[in-house]
Amino acid sequence: MELVNEVFRQGGEHQFAYDYETLEMLIKEAGFTEVQRSNFGESLNPDLILDLPSRASESLYVEAKK
Repeated sequence: MELVNEVFRQGGEHQFAYDYETLEMLIKEAGFTEVQRSNFGESLNPDLILDLPSRASESLYVEAKK
């Protein structure tokens, strides 16, 4: 992912692109548990379903408990 991010950042326009494995590792290092990948329009907390359908193909949805 580090190599992908060298291209993705586009001169500072973006911060970081995550794949599930990298994000899961960082979430667990931060003390979260029960990390799971989600899908667009799905959440254990309906208040968190905020993204637009047009963004679904370019988004990674992950939920975790601390």
